[in-house]
Order: sequence, then C-alpha cells, then structure tokens
Amino acid sequence: MHTLKRAVVVATVIAAAVAGCGSEKDEHSAAANSKEVCGHFAKDSDTATALSRISGTDRFSEGGSKRKQTLASLRAADGKTDSAQELQGSPLCVLKSADGETSILSIYFREASTVSKASSENEKTFTFYGTGASAMASNRLASIYFHCRMQNPSKSLIINGSLERENKLDIDGKEAADQQMVVMNAAARQVAKDLGCDGAGLSKQPPQAVSGVYAGK
Repeated sequence: MHTLKRAVVVATVIAAAVAGCGSEKDEHSAAANSKEVCGHFAKDSDTATALSRISGTDRFSEGGSKRKQTLASLRAADGKTDSAQELQGSPLCVLKSADGETSILSIYFREASTVSKASSENEKTFTFYGTGASAMASNRLASIYFHCRMQNPSKSLIINGSLERENKLDIDGKEAADQQMVVMNAAARQVAKDLGCDGAGLSKQPPQAVSGVYAGK
C-alpha cells in the first residue's frame, strides 16, 4: 500500500513537471509575427515590413494591449479630454520582445479636443505627413489626428493616435520617422474601420512627408 501511494505521488510530481514545461512552451509559442499582432492591423506587407524595421524583430508578445477597451472608450467619448488618463489615451497595442522582457513600442488612442497642425516652430522638430487631419513623426514618436463621424453611436469626434518607440534600436532618423508613420497610419485606419468612421481622410498608401525636418529629403 505504501509503495502504491509513493508511486502515485511520484507520478503526480512528474505530471506537474511535464505540465509546467508545456506551459512554458505554450507561452513562447504564443509570440506572434508582425502581421498577427494587435488585431492584425499590420497585415499588409508595407506595414509589416515597417513594424519589423522599427522593432528590430519579427516576433512579439503583447503585454498590455487593450484593443477592445480602446475601441469602447472611443465609442463612449464624451468630449472630456482634460484628465491625465484621458490625455494619455487607451493602449491599442503594446508590443514587447517574444520573451516579454523588453518593451518595443506602444500605440495609444484617445479623443482630442483640437488638431495639432504644422507650424514653423514644430516643423523644426517633426516631419509632417499627408494623412488624416494632421500627422507628424520624429525619430521615436509618431502621431495622427483624424476626424470620425460615427453612425453607432451617432457622434462626431477628433481622434488622436500616438506611437512611442521604446526600444534601443539605432535607426536613421528619416527612416525611423517614415516607418513609424506607416505603422501609425495603418493602426489609425484599422481603428477608423472598426468604429465605422466617415471623413477620416487616412491615406491608403504609405504617407508621404509634406513639411518639416525630413520633407523633400
């Protein structure tokens, strides 16, 4: 009887160890490529290539992405844009390395009260692009404003999407700005589609620089 009990205990321990190994394998296999992350917004080849380029990898884990919550918050937008949380927005896409250890980039969306447009001052820091109501990028940031007329619920609002690159990958400034804008524009187009926005004016092609630091270069 004691021998049988001991055998059962050993078998249980072994089973638990095997299950633990399986869980670790599943966690690593859960890593997704550029076309699969964050609701597949980067499914086209231009966006997938741009995402891989600014990330330095084609394998990601999503640590903190809240796509459904982001869309719900925009549908429920009520014109209140003053609090710190409302100014930051909701995380549509938070990408980390495949092992979850290193932050790569984050994309947030929020309701905005006004559109930040190009000026002689901010064109010294940012490159502006022809998409949406206004779009700008630097070597680690990208931002798009676009108008959204929704049918369900019936409302009109200004939406701002922002991308922040958090990795330490060293990329040429113009390439970083251009590729980040490709990714940001694709994410904005997906949000506009999911919300049923009319009047967004977001480019179907990779946005082109129209003014600022890298325009014409």
